[in-house]
Amino acid sequence: MDKVNVMLEPLRVFLTQIGAILPRLALAVAVLIAGWPGTRAALWPTTAMPTSSTCRRGSSFERSTRKPGMDSSLSSVPPV
Repeated sequence: MDKVNVMLEPLRVFLTQIGAILPRLALAVAVLIAGWPGTRAALWPTTAMPTSSTCRRGSSFERSTRKPGMDSSLSSVPPV
């Protein structure tokens, strides 16, 4: 009988370690599930705002290089 206990000891240790990590894993999953809607709610005002045409036009690459005069120097660079 002692031989069986010696053979089952690694299994007991393994199951004890699994039992120790399950509450932490459950807490991590609960934090992720609870945080997902909170994050979406916090990001919604910034991503759902309608952009005006002037805002889109002002952020274009062509306009930002044309205004300081960089468009001519960029046009002389060969394409990659």
